[in-house]
Amino acid sequence: MTSKQPRSLYTASDVKEVRSTLLKQQSGLDALTGLPIPAGQEVCDHCHTTQLVRGILHRQTNVILGKLENLWVRHLAWWYNGTLSEFLRKAADYLDREQPREFYHPGWIKRAQIDFNKLKVQQKDQVLKAIGSELCKNDDLRKKEFKNKILTKNFDYTTIQALLQQTKDS
Repeated sequence: MTSKQPRSLYTASDVKEVRSTLLKQQSGLDALTGLPIPAGQEVCDHCHTTQLVRGILHRQTNVILGKLENLWVRHLAWWYNGTLSEFLRKAADYLDREQPREFYHPGWIKRAQIDFNKLKVQQKDQVLKAIGSELCKNDDLRKKEFKNKILTKNFDYTTIQALLQQTKDS
């Protein structure tokens, strides 16, 4: 029994023909997400190892998939002995699991600073007063004072975020 050889595509018109055929077979849906693909956003996705066309994807889906594959090769394949698809399944399970609720990452400080910086001057002064700071003459000093107060470790993430949200809402 002989298996049929894949058709080699040579020109843009070959790709256009196959893209149209596969898109019809996929009922106009992105082969990865299952979402409708708007006209002009469909691309032929292919495996960079085998060069075989895998399906038709939305342009943005294809970009993200390509980035994932490139990141895999550059940063993980040398260390992780499974495949990219196995890793992604495990990553999905990891992301979907119930999160531990024991520690806040120090990235919360940067997040708090960004939220503080978005406040109006009067709101910033209100926050600084609430955390026991003297009012500052300019915005750079306000930002520095806010960060310094956080770094005293007298205020935790939950307290600061609640204060920022309350101030923003008032």
